[in-house]
Amino acid sequence: MSLACISLASVSAQQVGAPSGTGPHPAIAESRAELPRHTVYRPLEWPRGSVPLYVWGNGGCSSNGLAHAAYLRQIASQGYVIVALGVPGGGAPAPADGLSDATQASQMIEAIEWAERET
Repeated sequence: MSLACISLASVSAQQVGAPSGTGPHPAIAESRAELPRHTVYRPLEWPRGSVPLYVWGNGGCSSNGLAHAAYLRQIASQGYVIVALGVPGGGAPAPADGLSDATQASQMIEAIEWAERET
């Protein structure tokens, strides 16, 4: 999916860390009120034209959206919007009974639906 025209209001976002990445678009990570179980990585300044969406699920169903921050900022610096499962710094762990994971497949669908609403 490419996002032809995405407008992310900064009012509902909180930047996490400094911009980085070696691509042409230094990238940031942010938490967003309208996407409370995810971390969004994006170019600090939007490139011209459409940008591709990359939905990232951490290994082991981890709910730490910053677990692979350097890697995801690097990709975002190439002009991608990435939605990683989990909040910055990690959310609640999986229940001890082993009946569910800390992240769910439905969060990937939430990420795609969020991106569609933003275009």
